[in-house]
Amino acid sequence: MKYRNVSSLARLTPFKQEKVRYLEKIRLSVPQETAQRLAHTVSFIQSALTAYFFSQMKYYVFTWLDIYMRINSIYTDIKRARRSVDFTDIEEYALRFLSGLSDFDYFHYRIGSDVKYVLIDEFQDTSEIQWEALSHIVREGLRKGGNFFYVGDEKQSIYRWRGGEPHLFETVRLRLHLLKRSLRFSYRQNPVLLGFVNTIFQNMTEQGYFAVVECANRESLLDEIVQQIQNLKTEGIELHDIAVLCRKNSEIEELEKHFMAYHIPCRTEGKSKLLRDYSVMDVVNIMNLAVSPEESIYLGGFLRSPLVVYP
Repeated sequence: MKYRNVSSLARLTPFKQEKVRYLEKIRLSVPQETAQRLAHTVSFIQSALTAYFFSQMKYYVFTWLDIYMRINSIYTDIKRARRSVDFTDIEEYALRFLSGLSDFDYFHYRIGSDVKYVLIDEFQDTSEIQWEALSHIVREGLRKGGNFFYVGDEKQSIYRWRGGEPHLFETVRLRLHLLKRSLRFSYRQNPVLLGFVNTIFQNMTEQGYFAVVECANRESLLDEIVQQIQNLKTEGIELHDIAVLCRKNSEIEELEKHFMAYHIPCRTEGKSKLLRDYSVMDVVNIMNLAVSPEESIYLGGFLRSPLVVYP
């Protein structure tokens, strides 16, 4: 931080500006040699902290990256031994094959010339590799007077874990100068649900049922859920036909305890149950031990696992 040019720090927050003014006042009130030593000390501390945090970040990032690379190498060897490929391999090998053709441009020219229409559904889940393999055919088809049509909704992108890139939805449209049309009507949704979302409780004249209950605190919310379930049971609805959706796994555990207090049998699904499995806990302990070998708690968890056999 340079204290000689306070005016250049106008974008700082008021708190930080006050600190700068305080340091500037100190600099002006002490001899020049002391001020230079102060500035040098502050600069040294900043550099040391930056180097420290960077080294910590690099340690953890590269440790986890090394673990991933080793696991991926083992996984690749297993696939090669079984002469198998997964979904990602199919995409990569297809693109590699097409890109390696000596007559790559002619190949796409022939296909693009014959293709009059290219239609893609759920385009928001398209990956970069998939689009790279298709883009040459699409461009050649458009150049020959063909048509390219894709549909989707960026808000419904659920395949990011498989490489889906929702930004392609708009990027491709701009690059290829395509027209954009938005659907104003849906023929697949319940009219009551759409009315609930779009008009926020207004003009809900169709048949259906929604109940919005405001609760003062967490405890009253849990009690209200129990009351709603008891009301449904009174109306003849079986418990196995009732589902409660939660935003977080921690809410599932909390709700499960509340149901037990009211003797309501339930079955929960969430990642918390998976993480409580002993075999999963053993693997997590091993990975944590690899990252933080100085932590004895991870070492103890590993030594207690069935992976360690004592004579």
